[in-house]
Amino acid sequence: MSYEILSCQKGDGLYLKRFMERKGLPEKFFYKGDISFLNDLRAVAVIGSRNAPKDSILNAYMSGQYAAMEGFDVVNGLAVGCDTAALRGALSEGGRCVAVLPCGLDMVVPSVNEYLAQEILEKGGCLISEYAEGTEPEKYRYVQRDRLQSGLSEAVLIVHYGEDSGSLKTAEFARKQGVKVLRYQGSEKNEGDLLPYVKTLIDPEAFRAFLKNYKPGEAIVYEQMKLPFL
Repeated sequence: MSYEILSCQKGDGLYLKRFMERKGLPEKFFYKGDISFLNDLRAVAVIGSRNAPKDSILNAYMSGQYAAMEGFDVVNGLAVGCDTAALRGALSEGGRCVAVLPCGLDMVVPSVNEYLAQEILEKGGCLISEYAEGTEPEKYRYVQRDRLQSGLSEAVLIVHYGEDSGSLKTAEFARKQGVKVLRYQGSEKNEGDLLPYVKTLIDPEAFRAFLKNYKPGEAIVYEQMKLPFL
């Protein structure tokens, strides 16, 4: 099935509540699929390394499953590794997913996940980008994409990360947007506490418990700050 690329901008009835409330998010964006469910404020970003170890891939899959079981939508960048596992976990439980792309929606990046992107749409989810058709992915667009992942979400869960990873950039955007940041114990690729402001969880069961107790739209945790590239 083919899905039309649509656009939405500030002032439209479909413009997202979270985009209005949080700083540094685009006044216009493009999408495929249904975006209306995002105004239910029941989305969590589940992200992590592309080359994560097997136990982290399993944790990502289970985290996606548990999010769907608890009625939360799963957001990430459709990358291979942890992102893909989390999306597949959510879809396996009938959950809705949101893939945020660093390019125009006339293409899917990475191309290996074209079928996954189609499944997301067919199961009631959506693809989102701030870039018009024909826009190619570039390094800085991946970084800008990260702020949309956190901006769409009630919380960000980092399953596995390394230094200078996209996951860390998403976590920093989340902090500046007032979004709760979580990670799993031992999730870092290298030694050292690179995320001193996050809440550390033991395992996916603890993530599920967090979701059970979470109230959508509850008070933000951190003060919003001006994003560095604005």
